Amino acid sequence: MSLHEIAESKVPLVSDKAWSHDYYRQVYQKVLGGLKDREFTLLEIGIYHGYSLGVWREYFNNATIIGVEIDPYNLFPYKPDEGIHYGPLTVIQRWFNTMSIDTAAFYDNLKDCAIIYGDATKEKTFKLIGLDTLDVVIDDGSHVLDDIVTSFNILYPRLAQGGLYIIEDSPEAVEYFVNNANLEKDPAIEVVDVYDGREITKNQYSCAITLRKR
Repeated sequence: MSLHEIAESKVPLVSDKAWSHDYYRQVYQKVLGGLKDREFTLLEIGIYHGYSLGVWREYFNNATIIGVEIDPYNLFPYKPDEGIHYGPLTVIQRWFNTMSIDTAAFYDNLKDCAIIYGDATKEKTFKLIGLDTLDVVIDDGSHVLDDIVTSFNILYPRLAQGGLYIIEDSPEAVEYFVNNANLEKDPAIEVVDVYDGREITKNQYSCAITLRKR
């Protein structure tokens, strides 16, 4: 199955990479599809409820999958707040008008994936990884340009030669890196793909840029 097909098979635990932005078909299958059977390390910033982790794990047979999330409570089916229970499964229940949510399926998305709780703009967060080299980094975190650039400056030195750095949901970041990642300004960075799906998806944040370390 393709990345998009795997994501859709997990309904209702489906990442917005599928239903809101169409990233699996328009970006990830194109730039990562060839890694399906390779051994490599993928790190995603901002895994939220963890739905994308299950897609990576199922598609990439031999990959090490690492998620970084600033709010640990996003990875609990429910979380209490002032006596009210809310969280990923509560949101799903509202979206799909159902109370029948399989908690085991929720946690299955996290199976065999390493999760680090911390701020992706802090160097100390990534010291917990214990790896010197990353092959693929996906930034789906705050979508704030300053945060994106800070995380990039921390993680890009760890990226293997030929490794890919993908940034989602930030038109500002796409513009920033298109303007700065060129031979005149940084010969180590190459733009390999830019996706702008805002007109198609009617979502003002549906865009992504893929960078390669030379």
